[in-house]
Amino acid sequence: MYKISGQTKNPSRTASDNLKTDNGKYDTADNWKTYKKEERFYEFRYPNYATISETNSAITDTTVLLKKDWSVTFDITTSHEILLCDSNPYKSISKKTLVSEDKVNKYGNEYRRLTVEDRSAGSSILNEERFYIIKNDMCYMIVNRILDINKIDSKTKSDLEKILSTLKFTK
Repeated sequence: MYKISGQTKNPSRTASDNLKTDNGKYDTADNWKTYKKEERFYEFRYPNYATISETNSAITDTTVLLKKDWSVTFDITTSHEILLCDSNPYKSISKKTLVSEDKVNKYGNEYRRLTVEDRSAGSSILNEERFYIIKNDMCYMIVNRILDINKIDSKTKSDLEKILSTLKFTK
């Protein structure tokens, strides 16, 4: 079961968390929708223009579509298979794919991060960040995916990062 609520306010956010839009006003995550997945113990906010695609498959629990053509997505997958958090799906992949792995502390959580840049699709460049964390006896995999880094605008790219910044584990 999940819930989507309307506008929320977060007084702890500052103007530095905001992005100026074309009309000169600040766009903040404060007026975004809130998505809660209670049985998986997480919630996040996402832009009003984005859409949610929810599945209960082994691939992805929840996807936020920032572009209707699926070219920019924020995905969350949860699994009781803790070993998933130690996996690297890019181990045996083309030489045109650059993969780096590190530990990062983002927004109060320590993640194992895989950064992927895949140039094998010709002129399109897949850019993906995968964040792995174990919480609540589950592996959470969070994926920021941009199918063509050359065609993304700065606002959409910023919104993708802002979604991650609002992610909260509720248990």
